[in-house]
Amino acid sequence: MVRFSSQTNSIERMKALKYKLNLETMTDVKKFVESISHVNGSVTIEDGSGNYRCNAKSIIGVLASMEWDDVWLVSDTDVYGHIVDYVAE
Repeated sequence: MVRFSSQTNSIERMKALKYKLNLETMTDVKKFVESISHVNGSVTIEDGSGNYRCNAKSIIGVLASMEWDDVWLVSDTDVYGHIVDYVAE
């Protein structure tokens, strides 16, 4: 697994919107990336501890995240309408 840097400005993280995701199948991953790829702004996914992070618009990054215990989407813009089908309840 690739380890991504977690060096992020704490002020930016406070402004960010965060949603827990439920991506179980390859089809979920493909549709998720298609739905989020047109969103402007920074959209990342990270594990529950924040140690691993990657671009949510990258199919390879999202596929890698399927190995994590928890997957969270972090965005600087409101993306809920694009990801509502993948938000864990």
